[in-house]
Amino acid sequence: MRLDGARKLQFHIQGVGGKFPTGAKSETVLPPDVFTAFAITFDGQTTQLFINGQLEATEKVVAPFASSTALDALSLGSIGTTSGPNGQPFSPFEGLVDEVQIYRRSLSASEVALLAGLSGDVSAAPEMIAVVRAGFHSESGADPQTRIEATCSGDGMQTPNLFPATHSARPGDSFLTDSSYSASLHYDFGGPRPIDRLRLWNYHGAIYGDDGNGRGAKDIRVFGSNDVDAFHEVWHDSWELITAFTAARAPADGAHNPYGEEHDFGRVTFRFIRLQLDTNYGGRNVGLAEVQFLNTALRSAVPAMPSASNNSVSAMFRQLPCFGVLWISRREARARAAAGSKASYKLPMQ
Repeated sequence: MRLDGARKLQFHIQGVGGKFPTGAKSETVLPPDVFTAFAITFDGQTTQLFINGQLEATEKVVAPFASSTALDALSLGSIGTTSGPNGQPFSPFEGLVDEVQIYRRSLSASEVALLAGLSGDVSAAPEMIAVVRAGFHSESGADPQTRIEATCSGDGMQTPNLFPATHSARPGDSFLTDSSYSASLHYDFGGPRPIDRLRLWNYHGAIYGDDGNGRGAKDIRVFGSNDVDAFHEVWHDSWELITAFTAARAPADGAHNPYGEEHDFGRVTFRFIRLQLDTNYGGRNVGLAEVQFLNTALRSAVPAMPSASNNSVSAMFRQLPCFGVLWISRREARARAAAGSKASYKLPMQ
C-alpha cells in the first residue's frame, strides 16, 4: 500500500517474477495534515478501496501472485520488501499511519462504513465457518460423478460471498446419492464454533422434473455434536437435534438465476454438524448443491475500534492472531516526520 506522487492511494500485490500488479487506485487526492480513513479488501481476484468509509475504486487483479512466508512479506507505506525479488522496498510513504486493523476475510461495504464511523447500527456480514473435512453415510453410497466436499467448497458458485447466488449444474459441483435412499452428511470445523445460521442451495440439475431439481433434498434434519467419534457414526449418542425443516425445491435454472435459502436455529456451539437428508422431490437420487454455516454475531465480525489514546498500533493485531507487528510509537513517528525522514513500516508474518 502506498501513496503515489499525486497523493492518491495505490494497492500493489507481489506478482511472479518481481512484477507488482496494481490493484485499486483512489481518485481522491488525500489532503495534507489530515487523517484519512481508508480500507482495502481483497478476495483473491478483486480489490476494493474505500476512502472515509465509501467505495472509491474496484479493480480485478489477474496476474499470478507470488507467495511468501518471510517476516516482512506484508508492507504498508511502500512497494516491495527486503525479502522480495527486488531486494528492497521503494516509494516510501511520507506521513503518519495510525489505527491499523487486519481481518481474516474481506469486509463488506457496510462493515467498512461502520468502522469509518459513517453508521452506528449496521448489520455485519456473517462469518462463514470453514469446514476442514466432510464425510457422508448412505445405504446406496454416492453417485460416482459427485463428492461430498463439493457441498462446502464453493465449487460451482459464481459468487460464493453473496446470497442469494447461482450454482452450476455440473455433476462434480454437487452431491448425489446413488439411489433414492436417505443420506447423512457430516461436517467438521476442526473445533467447537459458534453457529446460528445455515445457508443451503438445493440440487437442481439442468432441467425441471425428477431427473433435475426433483433430486433435491426435501425433508432435512440438522444435528450437532462435539464428540470426535460422532463424525464417523450416524446415530452416535452425542448427536443433538438442532432443527428440522422442509427445504425449498430448487429452480431448474439455478445456474443462471440466483437462489438459496437460510435457516436460523439460535446460537449453538458445535464442532460437528450432521445434515440428515430424509426425502427428495421425486427423483431417483437425493442431492445437495451447497451448504454454508454462519456466525452472524456483529461483535465477532467487526471488533470495536480502539481508543485514540493508544500510542502503538501493535494491540490492533489481536484481530488476526497469525500476524505480529513491529511498529514505532505515535510519538516516534511524529518525531521522524518532524525531522523530515521517510519510512516504510513492515508487518512481519508469524
